[in-house]
Amino acid sequence: MQVNIDSQSNNAPIERLSTGIRQEQIANAALQLISEQGIESLSIAAIANQLGLVASAVYRHFANKEEILHAVNRLITQRLINNIRRVSQETQDPVERLQKLLQLHVDIVQRNDGIPRYVFTTGVESAQSERKQLLFQGVRIYLERVAELFAAGQRSGRIKQDLDPDTLAYMFLGLIQTAIFLSQLGDGHYDIETQVEKAWQVFISGIQLT
Repeated sequence: MQVNIDSQSNNAPIERLSTGIRQEQIANAALQLISEQGIESLSIAAIANQLGLVASAVYRHFANKEEILHAVNRLITQRLINNIRRVSQETQDPVERLQKLLQLHVDIVQRNDGIPRYVFTTGVESAQSERKQLLFQGVRIYLERVAELFAAGQRSGRIKQDLDPDTLAYMFLGLIQTAIFLSQLGDGHYDIETQVEKAWQVFISGIQLT
């Protein structure tokens, strides 16, 4: 006898999951599928299959694919912000915080190729794209928080005072974005970690007070 995947007996633990947890699972599944197939091939059915659910279970949380992609936007932004919180808790040294943050950014990309694929695909959409605007806002929030780390480094006397923190944050993001771009062009055959570390050493030597 075939058992309905939505039946209480089979999936009671799954059904008890909070809305927030289930939505995050769906966003994570979408990112994994984007990594494998791209945004164009993403579908509700594929996401449901990835999670071992029926499509109706996904529709309980999101009305359509676009809503899921908005959740992907929020997930990416939250991961970046969480990394800033993490390094702030792990060390009081402002320069070490920035280096750790860069390493965590590399780790995010290496663990899920769906993030850069999502960012690059969304970035070339029309100016009217709501998803593109949400992504832009998320990156701006991240850059503002990174600029605060540089400003803290200046207040501590570790980083040169005459440099604009916002510009430093922009340059900081550029340390990894070029490596990600080259990795995408090379289908992953590019040593992001090594190249970013080399770029970091040059960058920090130019802005750090000895």
